[in-house]
Amino acid sequence: MELVAHPEEAVNLGGGGVKSSMFGFEAPPSPPADRLIREGDNLEIGNLKARIVELRGHSPCGIALLFEDEKVAIVGDALFAGSIGRTDFPGGSFENLTSDIRHKLFVLPDETQVFPGHGPATTIGREKRFNPFF
Repeated sequence: MELVAHPEEAVNLGGGGVKSSMFGFEAPPSPPADRLIREGDNLEIGNLKARIVELRGHSPCGIALLFEDEKVAIVGDALFAGSIGRTDFPGGSFENLTSDIRHKLFVLPDETQVFPGHGPATTIGREKRFNPFF
């Protein structure tokens, strides 16, 4: 199995142990990324093909995996059902996050299913209509 990360996020992989200790638990450091990906790259997972889209704002450079043929977007902590990711972490930006969501996710078909890092799934159409941040 390959560990894949954006270059601006890969620099944080080794710091998981230090960060987890701030919350009272221990975690071993991550190995380095095997492969670095950027916006526009494609990632093949089995017989599925995902296009990488950068979603800056929750973190320095989070990504989404867009499975366009399947009308599915895996968006991490950028967009949630009725909300968006936190932007108060180091490298976070409310303006960048909302702009990237508007210009990179909300251009997808309304029926595109959105799977966030946690919480219920939603659709692009539902978020365009009802998300209070937009």
